[in-house]
Amino acid sequence: MVRIKGPIIINRFKYISENGAADDKEKIIAKLDPEYQKIARAHILPVSWFPIDFFFQLTDATLAVIGKGDVAIYSDMGRFSAIQSAKGFYKIFFKLGSPEFIIKKAPALWNQIMDSGECYSEVPEKRRGIIGVRDFGIFPPQGFCLSLKGWTIGLLENSGAKDIKIDYSKKPSAGDFDMEYAMKWS
Repeated sequence: MVRIKGPIIINRFKYISENGAADDKEKIIAKLDPEYQKIARAHILPVSWFPIDFFFQLTDATLAVIGKGDVAIYSDMGRFSAIQSAKGFYKIFFKLGSPEFIIKKAPALWNQIMDSGECYSEVPEKRRGIIGVRDFGIFPPQGFCLSLKGWTIGLLENSGAKDIKIDYSKKPSAGDFDMEYAMKWS
């Protein structure tokens, strides 16, 4: 089973609190499977791991309730999560690191929040980069892929990049799907 770390779930709930109406959190939780409703109502610890399907459902329920079906919210949620991460433990990396440096650190960041998939990164030239994930173990839904795109934008913005453009691709590989984000910025 693919799992995701607590800080990402915490950031998703923080997004809901900051961008939704007072009763939206409960509306979102009500859309989750009963087992995930229990998790959502419990205290989410940063050190805990959660089933990725819980995160997928939480993300899609947020799309329905706060996003009103507009898929642009997926990228916004991912960007928000990256910005929240940059305020905490990783603050020093973003203060001192260039966008190229941050891209090179993406695999280490991935390994701290995901227990599946191999994240890779390349910086082929100045103001260009690639972040990808292979062997994720499941077919990632659109919401996850677009959230990851937003997370990548947030990482780059936090390190000073401007005018960010990202081309995203999801392609079949040996029994799995690879996700790749090719980016450029000024």
